[in-house]
Amino acid sequence: MVLFFDKKGKRGIKKESREQMQKIPSDLKLSIVVSIFFLMVSCSSQQVQEVKTEIDINIPVNIPVIYNQKNPEPPPGVPSKISLEEELCLRYEKGKKGHFPSGLGYAAVDDEGNIYVFDNKEKKVKVFDKNGQLVRTFGKFEKKMGFMQIVEGKTIMIYGWGAKRMYYYTKEGLYLKEISTEKYHRVLNPLIDSKGNIIAQCYSYKRRPRRGDSERTYVYGLLKMDPNFNPIMAIATFEYTLPELRISGIMFPWFTYKVRKDDSIVWGITSPNSDYELYIADPEGKKIKKIMKEYDPEKITKEDKKGRPGYWPENFPPFRRIACDNESEIYVQTYEKDKNGHFVCDVFDPEGRYIAKFSLPRDEKIFGIKKNYIYTLFDKRNGIPYVKRYRVIWK
Repeated sequence: MVLFFDKKGKRGIKKESREQMQKIPSDLKLSIVVSIFFLMVSCSSQQVQEVKTEIDINIPVNIPVIYNQKNPEPPPGVPSKISLEEELCLRYEKGKKGHFPSGLGYAAVDDEGNIYVFDNKEKKVKVFDKNGQLVRTFGKFEKKMGFMQIVEGKTIMIYGWGAKRMYYYTKEGLYLKEISTEKYHRVLNPLIDSKGNIIAQCYSYKRRPRRGDSERTYVYGLLKMDPNFNPIMAIATFEYTLPELRISGIMFPWFTYKVRKDDSIVWGITSPNSDYELYIADPEGKKIKKIMKEYDPEKITKEDKKGRPGYWPENFPPFRRIACDNESEIYVQTYEKDKNGHFVCDVFDPEGRYIAKFSLPRDEKIFGIKKNYIYTLFDKRNGIPYVKRYRVIWK
């Protein structure tokens, strides 16, 4: 049984067959072979084992499904229009030494509005107050860092997949500890819940590539680890096969996910062949809800491909990434373009019902949502890095 909401926000029931509920593209097969996956993503110096047993999908058939139409109206009595007002822009200025970085790794924001950015040139963390003034720097890293999180409002976690280390500091810059992720081949964007457990995306080859291979198969897992990075469970896994030398980082599939304030996990698979589907897992990693939305696939144009060689499918994926605010509302950055060429963000309430949308410049990434403020960053090779703060106005 599928719950859905019509254009007037009224609830209804949509019946789907078991086959439809379990439909998934052949190149995105979710596996339940958890123990085998943990073996496969071990240190790259070890032999990668092949999966011999596989089931197409590990999503329970009987979980509630929230179905949103293509252009739904929000539930009655809920603010449904959003406008953004830019309040702050921290931008790299050539010749202004020691200020905003020319190579931006990632950024995070705390509850007081202080902005933490990683300078990939100086390999330090720089802290700016809510008025944009540089107040301190700390740390000295050997490699570039690509991800950052404020944990429980008081600890900063800094991670770089090249360093294969998670570094923990106080907000004042005092070093606390570090954790190695070397037991896994590749680890991306680890997130920490209130108990210190780690949710992260890991991937590796299904079989170590050999000379003459015409294609490669990658195995991805959204994993839950304990505070010491020991495996607890796999929330979901999938495989992806791509012809060799036709890889495009833009279209390569991956998990996008966020840990909400109650430690539940919102996640989805972004791929040109996937549907607009999100899942909610409880703090133990059990899938408890599915969110669906109708959409029109966004065609990839010649302008989109300009200066970006590689394999390009016909359409963009249905969405790019997920963000969540203090109230656990879900923000989904999509590839849908508005009349100005900006990319649309869909907003869903904590239950998964669509309520509003707004637009951001196409390469701005949401890294924080705090107290009716949205924080974005931009760092592209052919552009000037910056961080922005927008005030969110609900109507």
